[in-house]
Amino acid sequence: MNAASATVIDGFVLPPLRGQAEAGGALADFIWFRTGGQAEWLVRPADVEDLAAFLAALPSDVPVFPIGVGSNLIVRDGGVPGVTIRLPKSFARVTVEPGNRIRTGAAAMGITIASAARDAGVAGLEFLRGIPGTAGGAVRMNAGAYGRDVSDILVEATIVLRDGTVETWPVARLHYSYRHSGLPECAVVVEALFEGVPGDPGAIGMEMDRIAAEREASQPLRSRTGGSTFKNPDGEKAWRLVDEAGCRGLRIGDAQVSEKHTNFLLNLGGASSAQIEALGEEVRRRVKQKSGVTLEWEIQRVGRGVNANPLHIAVLMGGWSSEREVSLVSGAGVADALESLGHRVTRIDMDRDVALRIADAKPDVVFNALHGTPGEDGSVQGMLDLMGIKYTHSGMATSVIAIDKQLTKHELTPHGIPMPEGLIVDCESLYAGDPIERPYVLKPVNEGSSVGVAIVTSDGNYGTPIARDAEGPWRHFDSLLAEPFIPGRELTVAILGDRALAVTELKPKSGFYDYDAKYVDGLTEHVCPAEIPEDIAEEAKAIALKAHRLLGCKGTSRSDFRWDDAKGLAGLYLLEVNTQPGMTPLSLVPEQGRHIGLSYAELVQRIVDEALDRKAA
Repeated sequence: MNAASATVIDGFVLPPLRGQAEAGGALADFIWFRTGGQAEWLVRPADVEDLAAFLAALPSDVPVFPIGVGSNLIVRDGGVPGVTIRLPKSFARVTVEPGNRIRTGAAAMGITIASAARDAGVAGLEFLRGIPGTAGGAVRMNAGAYGRDVSDILVEATIVLRDGTVETWPVARLHYSYRHSGLPECAVVVEALFEGVPGDPGAIGMEMDRIAAEREASQPLRSRTGGSTFKNPDGEKAWRLVDEAGCRGLRIGDAQVSEKHTNFLLNLGGASSAQIEALGEEVRRRVKQKSGVTLEWEIQRVGRGVNANPLHIAVLMGGWSSEREVSLVSGAGVADALESLGHRVTRIDMDRDVALRIADAKPDVVFNALHGTPGEDGSVQGMLDLMGIKYTHSGMATSVIAIDKQLTKHELTPHGIPMPEGLIVDCESLYAGDPIERPYVLKPVNEGSSVGVAIVTSDGNYGTPIARDAEGPWRHFDSLLAEPFIPGRELTVAILGDRALAVTELKPKSGFYDYDAKYVDGLTEHVCPAEIPEDIAEEAKAIALKAHRLLGCKGTSRSDFRWDDAKGLAGLYLLEVNTQPGMTPLSLVPEQGRHIGLSYAELVQRIVDEALDRKAA
């Protein structure tokens, strides 16, 4: 239909459009996998001005997803909510400009751009012949092949932001990294300017032919596929890791790992998007088990799964604590998982207007993916209680106690939970002398993720006494908790519902298990289950479960331990209980969930189910 006049859909107004808008637009017709549900609305703007005016008038809470030819994409079977934007042929114009430059609309295919450059004697763009997508998609994901990336040739990109603003960003502003750009999530690339070097058209054509032949020989190009499935980890090839994990030819229904190139997934004819995604997750699990490497998806996965009882779930993430970035990663993972299960998801990056935004969203339940204050200290929990809205994880009183390490000791040690003795010290006093005998640990009373932790050793690593110019938490907090340093090993136990999942040993490759060691891939080895005596493992799980119950934790929690292995059971100490454990790809709760056979999505669903059951009781 032509949307020249405003149209009301699903509670919001679809603004006027000179182009085309189609309710329930089919996506599987052009997605390379030939699977997936419909777009709630599929919009094809007439030109940049039409797109900008449309986005400016579209309510800000309506999700927008730009789509190209679907060559590196899984559209889930429940379809894509909101507005899906596909640029028509009017955005595919390619022109040659002085200075070995090629200006191209975002809908132009890589082969078209490379051919125009060849004809103009512009070298350096030949690798685009091997990228089976549009310029817009290539710019967004920093697409690459045969040793080159878009970041090597891009001068600038013109984009339309979610509010309808048209901007031209120089390449430096895109903050490119491997298969990633800093473009805002809903921004639509409409034009790109590439630059090459002078070259001979014949030589350029020969290189393009070589790339085409190499692709034909090594990749399943004539199959229904989504291209490269996983990003190559540093120093590794994803296909080799997949092959070594025994996944060549692996199938779930009609979804199969290609036998020709193991970093490609295939639809043999009758696969669903859910089967293709499940196959990818099974490959990731087997690779992690075999090599210890966590593969990252290169294929983008969007939309909702099919669910007989879908919920509207608001995922609360971000905020302003020192753990904001980790929370954003946790929240994105949770939101993606919930959408894959067929739920309607509203993603909320917490700001001071959070209560209004949650009230406007009217969710069935809030998934609290915040870390640190105010999402972990009872503030958000109290707000949601007052609003009468169901939410995941622990309640207000538990959160107030658990985030305060000293309050946690007062609550748990009278019940026989072994924890190191500690005292609160004024930071100014540290410059005069040590509060307890060295070595000892200084940590903030109410921060998580090992933020601001320092180990003060006997060799005077920060000076004796601590020097005023020594960098450490004493320069950022008024008071700290001082505890004796416990030598030995770092252990952790996750609780889900009323079950201790496993014991993981954490082996940082340098230093101790600090914030970076937790969240930067490769800095810490996770051994799950921990290779420790059975009595130590059972005691750690028993203590974690007892602490979870005594504090009144709900949903999931994580208990962190130090174990002085020279002292046996007497050397096991609980350090803290985390009521909002991380849900990133490196996080320990998802890892222990996988150990007992729970996928990430199943784990997230369990946490939601517990919140609904608890609050309804």
